[in-house]
Amino acid sequence: MKKFLLLILALSLLLLSCSQEDNEPFIPDQESDTPSAYDFKMQDVNKSTVRLSNLMDKPVVLNFWASWCPPCKSEMPSFEGAYIKYGEDVNFVMLSVDSSFSDATKLVSENEYTFPIYHDSYNEGSYYYNVTSIPRTYFITTDGAIVLSYTKAISKLDLEEGIENLKAAQAELDEKKAQEEEENQQESTSQSENTKNRD
Repeated sequence: MKKFLLLILALSLLLLSCSQEDNEPFIPDQESDTPSAYDFKMQDVNKSTVRLSNLMDKPVVLNFWASWCPPCKSEMPSFEGAYIKYGEDVNFVMLSVDSSFSDATKLVSENEYTFPIYHDSYNEGSYYYNVTSIPRTYFITTDGAIVLSYTKAISKLDLEEGIENLKAAQAELDEKKAQEEEENQQESTSQSENTKNRD
């Protein structure tokens, strides 16, 4: 009887976790209406601790998934194709929420996927992003702005459109930063020249 109850509980949790309900887990940035990403710790396949911020030298596609979740597995081929196509420009953070990371690595190995996977071993990702259902995908610029998010399995078309939108947002951000740096340099040069003239 005890084993039966445990089985029912496990199945209930699986169905709840793998649901495709829409949620709004974000707290908007105080200075912007654009949601901001949370930094958190995770582990890579070598069991080394990595922070999301360590991977934000390029824009990021963050995906929460598990090996036991059918909708998650259905979108994996699309992510593999996107990684091959966009991997030079975008960092893919395929974050497994499996209790055992070996289940995730086994699935990836059996299907010969080449995208990098990580483990939410500290449960920080699930906590900070309020992950109550998977799969879930976020498109994040290098300054932490969440351009777009999906709280259900994403199609190949939507994934590629999301990445293109992310790249466009990143290009706009890079241009803005370049302009600010140029203005700061010009201001610094002007101040330096004024100081020399006074001397």
